[in-house]
Amino acid sequence: MSLIRISVILRVLSCTNNGLDKQKIKLFLKNIDESYVDEYYELFIQNGIDHIDVIKTITIDDLKAIGVNKLGHRNRMMAQIIKHSSLQ
Repeated sequence: MSLIRISVILRVLSCTNNGLDKQKIKLFLKNIDESYVDEYYELFIQNGIDHIDVIKTITIDDLKAIGVNKLGHRNRMMAQIIKHSSLQ
């Protein structure tokens, strides 16, 4: 198999996995509150939180830094992050 063909296959797989990861981000937010998808999904993606494994590394300060300004929302997100991290 040529190097170019392998490169193309890897890019396709990367795009497919990235799409699945973004769906997992939406599901993560939806599990907290359905309105969070509309309110925070683009904020997460714009700040590089585009893979579900990144969720496990987020801190309360990170949420503040990316613009999750409501204390209650940050607390609910952190509770879900802790829950999600303990499952994996």
